[in-house]
Amino acid sequence: MKTIEENSQSLSFYHLMTDTLFLKIYFDTASQILYATWYGYVPIDVLVDAYIAIAKYLRVHSYVVLKGLTDLTNSEGSFESHNEWMVKEYLPKAIKYGYSKTAFVNPNDYFVNLSLEFFEEESEKYLQGHKAKIFDTTEAAEAWLKS
Repeated sequence: MKTIEENSQSLSFYHLMTDTLFLKIYFDTASQILYATWYGYVPIDVLVDAYIAIAKYLRVHSYVVLKGLTDLTNSEGSFESHNEWMVKEYLPKAIKYGYSKTAFVNPNDYFVNLSLEFFEEESEKYLQGHKAKIFDTTEAAEAWLKS
């Protein structure tokens, strides 16, 4: 994985072997929302490495993330193992630091959509203090996060 810091508020992540973009993040300091746009299929080990890099980046800049907008429009494939890691490992720690909402923009890929629906169900079961919701547009997702 190659990471490029575009500026103090955004990072881009590339697959090492193919040099293709798989994740772009932007942090809005005013709203404390982390925007993440995913591209293609991302294996679980790469996803974990990306989230560790994001956590370090946020710590270096002293950012506090309260909400996340995840755009999966251009992502592909099933990510059930990703869901398990997010629900059992990552999000419980983030919630302790005040993270409370994740809005997802509906994916175009059938398998991503199934995985996302599973994530929504699992997060309701296992994550106290966290809400996840799926939207058809970025604007609707953003409005919900800001409400």
